[in-house]
Amino acid sequence: MPLKIASCLRETGQAAREGEGFVIRVVLESLAYTYRTTIREIEQVTGAKIVTLHAVGGGIQNDLLVQFTADALGIPVLAGPVEGTIVGNIGVLAIASGAVADLRMWREVVGRSFSLKRYLPGEIAYFAGHAAEYERCLNHA
Repeated sequence: MPLKIASCLRETGQAAREGEGFVIRVVLESLAYTYRTTIREIEQVTGAKIVTLHAVGGGIQNDLLVQFTADALGIPVLAGPVEGTIVGNIGVLAIASGAVADLRMWREVVGRSFSLKRYLPGEIAYFAGHAAEYERCLNHA
């Protein structure tokens, strides 16, 4: 995979550097830009501005990825719980069985049961400044 990434970078006129750290950063930044694109599309379709992203699942264990996501989106990201899928499934069952009255109540239960980590955007200018380059490379592929 690192060789394919380096090849793609060269094909799109970008510098390709050696080392795991560089490759990891390229991958994580690309994911953050992809999230940015997806959020913008959701905003366009719904007509609603997203002011906070709630992220769940295994990916939230990567602090750098979540921070890049907050930076790329320019909004806070609340991360947790890691077990988001199963928590959601349990919530559906709890509501369906009557153990919990509704979604609002289930969200309160989850909020009291798990601690969330808050990531605030910091490097907004970096991601905004490179967004056009990312889009150009994406359209080249």
